[in-house]
Amino acid sequence: MSTKQTITEERNRLVELLARMDIPDGRRSPAAVQEAQHLRWLTRNMFIRNGQHPDFNEAEQILRRLLQAGVNP
Repeated sequence: MSTKQTITEERNRLVELLARMDIPDGRRSPAAVQEAQHLRWLTRNMFIRNGQHPDFNEAEQILRRLLQAGVNP
């Protein structure tokens, strides 16, 4: 599996997880998770209303991997 394919799958999974959380629509859309500014916002603010959410840890790990990989590899 290519890195680009893996990143696409990670983004898709993140969108699924964020859909179940209390996150503004503009920050959880498929287009938003392709932009570094939205990913950084999520890393700073997702915890505020979702720290106890069952999917929080998985979403946080995906965010970190996406940011480490860069915005559009």
